Formats: sequence, C-alpha cells, structure tokens
Amino acid sequence: MYTNLDMFHNKKSELLIRISQTHPDIIGLTELNPKAAFWDLCETDLTITGYTLYYDLTGRGAALYVNDNLRSTEIKSSITHNGSVCIIPLKKGDSLLVGVIYRSPNADTAQNDYLNAVMKKMVEKRNSHLMIMGDFNYLISTGIHRQCLPFENER
Repeated sequence: MYTNLDMFHNKKSELLIRISQTHPDIIGLTELNPKAAFWDLCETDLTITGYTLYYDLTGRGAALYVNDNLRSTEIKSSITHNGSVCIIPLKKGDSLLVGVIYRSPNADTAQNDYLNAVMKKMVEKRNSHLMIMGDFNYLISTGIHRQCLPFENER
C-alpha cells in the first residue's frame, strides 16, 4: 500500500482504519510533515503496532512500514536520504529490496542527479525483487498536454 499523506497527524486515524481493513504487508508513506509545521514528528508519532518502521523526516518526510512477520532489515547508507530502504528475505534465497522516496517538486538538478544515483544503486544491488514507491513530483506541463519525462531528460 502506498499513499501521499500531505500531513501525517490529520490522516493517521483514516490510515489505521485502512490498514485494519486491508492488512498490507508493506506500506509506503510520503509527505508526512506539513508544509508549514509548528512541531516535529518523532518515531512514537509514526509507530504502528505490528509493523517495523523505517523513516526519514528530511523535508516532507517518507516512511516505510513492513509487517513484523517479514523479518526486514533497514539499509542505512547514502542511498536513504529523503526516503527509506529495507531488504526482506524471501524463499529460496530470494530477497525483496523495498524503497519509498520523496522528491520535492522544487528539486534542483543536483538533487535530481542524486535521486537518479539512488535509484541506480537500488537496481545495482541485484536483489531478485525490487519495489520502489514514492512521490516523485515529476509531472511536467507542456501546454495542453501533460507528460512524465525521465529524470535524465530534464537537462
């Protein structure tokens, strides 16, 4: 399950209801922090019973929840800025690399290059399965028509 919350505090009760109805194994959330906050979110605000939490509250924030039964492990490295990444062991030696990423709509070329590098590193890890979710804020208006272009075409 993935959603852009636009603010965690005012959506938490609805999120918990949705989780209790659907029982997802993996949940990705972006835009946890409001655009103008008078408080800071902390881990206790984000905790959901039955799920392991991986999060990054940089900028608008991103959180990744994995069902406790899946024995996930967080990957902490330079690839986790503005997002969270973990690995989940699967059967027969397979593994699932899961990431949730937030890209600001105001990202500059350097930030876009960084995001491209992050995604490239995720692919290069060569896990048997890969899931990347998030808010990439990359819709470009070209007059009447709208189209999404690859990050590398931005220059």
